[in-house]
Amino acid sequence: MNRFRLLMIGLIGLIMASCSSSEEAKRVNDRITDGETLTQEDYSVIIDYLGNFAEKAQPLQDAIDNLPADSEEAAAKTGELADLRLKYPYYDAFNRVLSRSTKAEVGEDNVAKTDAYAKYFWFTAPDWASVETDPEVEGLIEEMPSPDSTLSDEVVAQGDGVAVK
Repeated sequence: MNRFRLLMIGLIGLIMASCSSSEEAKRVNDRITDGETLTQEDYSVIIDYLGNFAEKAQPLQDAIDNLPADSEEAAAKTGELADLRLKYPYYDAFNRVLSRSTKAEVGEDNVAKTDAYAKYFWFTAPDWASVETDPEVEGLIEEMPSPDSTLSDEVVAQGDGVAVK
């Protein structure tokens, strides 16, 4: 019985946190619509909102990228991504605001959060963001014939966008 109570308390906490997050996003969106100057706390809400979407969208995008474009599974994943997008009604407005912001406006802590989220495809990082990349990676591998081979179909390395040095 104690486990059930703990589980219920945890679920209620998650639901309340989700509602609170939605309320905060709406509050910030209202401030944007009213033309108010945003605080660093407002930017934190914006970055977390966009980052949360990007984290949820990334696995779907990865699946889509690794499936044949005309497959039913790719279409299903694309539909899931569209459904997820509908759950984030402030996505476009928040992206516009963040892309026009400066480091000074968002604050040092929010710059760090922006940099952390910048690795996700669906997080449109502003120009000032530092997109972390692997310093060991110089490019992408493609099918290429062996330099020692006279056979054009012998391949040294192949991949579909696999990063290598």
